[in-house]
Amino acid sequence: IFENILTDIGDKQSIETGLSTFSSHLINIKNILKYTTRHSLILLDELGTGTDPNSSMAIAQSILELLNTKGAKTITTTHLTNLKDWAAHSDSIENAMMKFDYDNFMPTYEFELGMPGNSYAIEISEKIGLPKKVVNRAKKLIGNKTVKLEKLIQDIQKKEIQIDSMKKKIASDSRKITLEK
Repeated sequence: IFENILTDIGDKQSIETGLSTFSSHLINIKNILKYTTRHSLILLDELGTGTDPNSSMAIAQSILELLNTKGAKTITTTHLTNLKDWAAHSDSIENAMMKFDYDNFMPTYEFELGMPGNSYAIEISEKIGLPKKVVNRAKKLIGNKTVKLEKLIQDIQKKEIQIDSMKKKIASDSRKITLEK
């Protein structure tokens, strides 16, 4: 199906060779870009990590734009908000996420296409027991816009769970009615 499968997964930082997390990823991605064709499958884990978030967001989007123009099938994981927003406004890019169990704050490892995920960093920090002072300050630092966006995503995801549950109940009730006839 593919001529090649090119990946950047894991961290190859090295004090001995002077490679930071970010530079080790970039060296690998440079080679990926060199060998990518429209018949390539590209797998990138946590694209843009290991450096200043603003710079990494711009570099990550630029890399994905180039891969897209080359016609490669690309799957990437990220927590970078601008990439989620870019995908939401692009005709050729699709958001996806791994579903999350809100009651236990654990991933379910169920894949869902069409919806950006949420990192739940604040909620997980609270659950782990970081001091309230730290969590509250973090909320202030990320700002209302980010908190509102993450809350919106969370609310949409909860509503989808409720809709799925209602669909199952309707299907079950429909089967019972059919059997009763």
